[in-house]
Amino acid sequence: MIRAAALLLVAASCAGLGFVKSQALSARIRDLLILRKILRLLTGEISYGGTPLPEAFYRIGGKVGEPFRDFLQDLSLDMRRYEGESFSELFDRNADCHLKGTRLTREDLEEWKEFGRMLGYLDREMQLSTLKSFDETLAWKIGEQKEGLPARKKLYQSLGVMGGLFLVIVFA
Repeated sequence: MIRAAALLLVAASCAGLGFVKSQALSARIRDLLILRKILRLLTGEISYGGTPLPEAFYRIGGKVGEPFRDFLQDLSLDMRRYEGESFSELFDRNADCHLKGTRLTREDLEEWKEFGRMLGYLDREMQLSTLKSFDETLAWKIGEQKEGLPARKKLYQSLGVMGGLFLVIVFA
């Protein structure tokens, strides 16, 4: 009886793991879309409003959800305090602190930090060019991820169920 319950628990756990992994793929796309929204809002703030970066980050933070709101607003507050750190150091530190709980990959976060390094020291025209370039990169990445999404989600779910059944057979 206990053995049957344990085998059932193993099968359910593996199936659940497959479904969680498939949901993580969708969550990553949502996070990339939020980054793209941030870029578009920042482009508007810089190009049409001529808003300084600290104020722009704080305003945009009010328009996006957690943890991106905390990232942007804390970055804004750190920039206003100015304790001798460069913009790229502030950007990196806040990204490491606030965005580690997202579904963005390590590569996504490194690209985001690289964007922050390029954004902080340029004039307005170069900032807009950097924003446009990174927006195009994100658009390509999102399109690539969406392209095979249903098949990959189904694969993870199937592997979870089949892995659970395999373990049940091996242990039985």
